[in-house]
Amino acid sequence: RVLSIDDEAEVPAGHFDDVLTTKDWNPLEPRVLEFKFYARGVGPVLAVSVSGGADREELVAFRR
Repeated sequence: RVLSIDDEAEVPAGHFDDVLTTKDWNPLEPRVLEFKFYARGVGPVLAVSVSGGADREELVAFRR
């Protein structure tokens, strides 16, 4: 589910504006809920578990 198309994300690789934010879940693990953040021209920059886990994935570097 798309939550927003104009968020911001700050990760080790930099600051990104106009980030697409989604709410993701998997029927195989219904208690795990993640927010994922995607930057235009880069792809996924951040994934954060908000329930059912404590994972956090951050983009640390990329090349254009």
